[in-house]
Amino acid sequence: MRARNVKPGFFDNEELGRCDPLARILFAGLWCVADRDGKLEWRPERLKLRILPYDKCNIEKLTGQLREKGFIEGYHIDGKLYLRVINFDEHQSPHHTEKRSKIPNPEPTDIITDFPFNGELTAKPPLSSRSRTVSSHRSASIESVNQESGISESVVAIPLLGKEGNHHVTQKMVDEWQELFPALDVPQVLREIRAWNLANPKNRKTRDGIARHITIWLTKAQNKARRDGGNDPYAFMRQGNGQ
Repeated sequence: MRARNVKPGFFDNEELGRCDPLARILFAGLWCVADRDGKLEWRPERLKLRILPYDKCNIEKLTGQLREKGFIEGYHIDGKLYLRVINFDEHQSPHHTEKRSKIPNPEPTDIITDFPFNGELTAKPPLSSRSRTVSSHRSASIESVNQESGISESVVAIPLLGKEGNHHVTQKMVDEWQELFPALDVPQVLREIRAWNLANPKNRKTRDGIARHITIWLTKAQNKARRDGGNDPYAFMRQGNGQ
């Protein structure tokens, strides 16, 4: 995350004011995640974890509101999906020591007007001169959106409420959480979360609520580990914490 500027116009912008409050927070958060050119990878679960970890929300729908109002745009190059904050350089002044962007700039044919911010993997973006196959785009999407077809990549399966099945955690998710929560043995924490949910079927989360469930659990374990100097970071779990 990077330090960015918030100008008075942010609060009285009428178009932004028509977005949900969480979409406005997300917009400011995207500035902090984006590189010095206002570009970032489209990785919805990671963005949810970094910007809105404590809120129950659909990151795809919130991002879609910002796109519809013209604050951001989505594009794909060589099978990878990206976001760009429009007019970023007009409102932000990155520090001169900040590393230059490694994300390529989009050509007009790279822009995805029906970008799947709603999480639907069936949407097919237009082919660009640098991305010749729809299958590569779809593979990138599948990696970033948790779904039942990702079972083959599952590291831990956390049972959901009722008949909603399981939330499948991939190795990519584990690696990202390990980076964000360095004081933890993330795979072990995830196994603890799975065990708790197996033992408490009535308190399991829905598919919409599982990300918040995991995030709060990891955050509490991280805080506990830091307070105790790394000793027994899972103590709160054994006390029946189901957050």
